[in-house]
Amino acid sequence: MIQSTTNISQPRCLIVCALAAEATFFIEQYRLKKHTQLGKKTIFCDANKQFMLIVSGIGAIESAIATSLLYQYAGASHCVLFNVGLAGHGHAPINQLCWAHRVEDAQTHKMWHPHLPFRCPLPSYPLLSC
Repeated sequence: MIQSTTNISQPRCLIVCALAAEATFFIEQYRLKKHTQLGKKTIFCDANKQFMLIVSGIGAIESAIATSLLYQYAGASHCVLFNVGLAGHGHAPINQLCWAHRVEDAQTHKMWHPHLPFRCPLPSYPLLSC
């Protein structure tokens, strides 16, 4: 297990973004600072260590690696994990916040339906991942 050299309280929110451009909003909004480097991945935290973010890189394998690193590093057992990214859509307005009610892997055509433990007021769309 990856251990932090600092005493990190249990974070409330873990965020994974594929690209730095996707992470910029969260870094600015929550005043996240570079906290630690794990290999080629950087973990960002807010001053209270309630929000932690990692930029994964593109693809399912990079996302899985980064998500595992962040989850282990945070030592969080009761938190919300968001995989946040930019996507195109045929008719949704630009800059609309939404969530994916169905995710399909473009290579394997496997589908899954993300579980939300709360009622989400945002519009939802199916997502075709790359």
